[in-house]
Amino acid sequence: MNEIKLKDLYLCAFLLNENQNLIRMDNDGHKFWFVFKETKDLNELTNAYWQNQAITKVKSYVNKVQDLKDRIFSEK
Repeated sequence: MNEIKLKDLYLCAFLLNENQNLIRMDNDGHKFWFVFKETKDLNELTNAYWQNQAITKVKSYVNKVQDLKDRIFSEK
């Protein structure tokens, strides 16, 4: 299984909001890395995000951002 490590919290929240599979979170001592299963959909969603063409459910997205922050701070 191919994995991709990302550190952008907002991109990762968007990917989770679009039902992408977060495998784990890695802490390198300075920052958290979000590890996803790499798929064609994940790559397309990432490109759409960076090209400012992504569409998502906003309230759910805000909740995903908060969920990731909660997970980060609960593991410190």
